[in-house]
Amino acid sequence: MPFDYAVILPTYNEKASLERGAGNIRRMAAGIGRPYEIIVVDDDSPDGTGAEARRLGLRTIVRKNRRGLASAILEGFRAAEAPNVFVMDADGQHDLARFPQMVEILCSNRADLVVASRYLKEGQMKMDPLRRAVSGGAALIAKPLLGEITDPMSGFFGVKKKPLMTVRRWSLIGFKLLPEIVVRCPGLRVAQVPLQFKERLGGESKMDGREVLNYLHLSARLYLARLGIG
Repeated sequence: MPFDYAVILPTYNEKASLERGAGNIRRMAAGIGRPYEIIVVDDDSPDGTGAEARRLGLRTIVRKNRRGLASAILEGFRAAEAPNVFVMDADGQHDLARFPQMVEILCSNRADLVVASRYLKEGQMKMDPLRRAVSGGAALIAKPLLGEITDPMSGFFGVKKKPLMTVRRWSLIGFKLLPEIVVRCPGLRVAQVPLQFKERLGGESKMDGREVLNYLHLSARLYLARLGIG
């Protein structure tokens, strides 16, 4: 049976939380009732996340000598057999209450991109003040690029695979892919749902000073791309 959608879980040292995260997805997917697959894209985690993913019966891609969240997500999207692809964290931070709604929006062709946003009226962020400030600053930086999208740092979204496959050049800088998708695939019909963002249940945070610099670098590249330069 063909898949209606795929869920990509990019991982690095997520062994402790993967079983819980995959179980949550499977329970939600059972209620949705559409055929789907889960694809784990692991950057050769030293804690054995790849082996754990296989033990759980998940389709698993282990990348040797390649690192980077944005590139891992894109690799998962390309590997998916379904026309609709989603990405979310494997560490339990993303509340899946709105996931069925997101699947129906995308699979029924009501939008080309559906984003779970912490900044909508019913959204919520449970994070320390520094990370909250960084996230808010990132939203301001990307606002001219992303228009109506309220949460450019969201790591929980779904998109049609077809337009992604037409992009010839990706920057893939740092750990956020959503801003680049919007710039490289202009004209996407966008929908947003509120997201309750929770504390991490395991694994390692990908947010650090280097990633903040990467985000600034990516933003500069995308502004140039919007102008037709690069």
